[in-house]
Amino acid sequence: MQILFIVEVGGYPLFTSELEGEDHQVTIIRSMRKALSWLKKHSPELVFAEFNFEPTFRDRVSSLESLLATLQSKEAIPRVVVITEEQDQPHLDKLHQRFPLFNTLYFPLMNNPFLAYTGL
Repeated sequence: MQILFIVEVGGYPLFTSELEGEDHQVTIIRSMRKALSWLKKHSPELVFAEFNFEPTFRDRVSSLESLLATLQSKEAIPRVVVITEEQDQPHLDKLHQRFPLFNTLYFPLMNNPFLAYTGL
């Protein structure tokens, strides 16, 4: 399984060594712009992405919208798991009205929450 992590802020463990040990191809990209470029050539089955609410955007709530729009154009749309703070849930709900999301993980991330989404 090809897994993409988009980590713009970070500061939490990704547990990628456990995922890579199970025949998963794990890619970590540290900016949304680079992730969008990477997605032109790759089709991951699972995407973990941070939701970072940005109140200064006029027409959107975060850079996650660009990602979700790009993924909708894929032949096989990957499952998207959003990583966020609980306090940002109202803003995430607005985004969820426009784009499908598979699930949401909230900080702090304990143990290895990513394993549940890979079928392990």
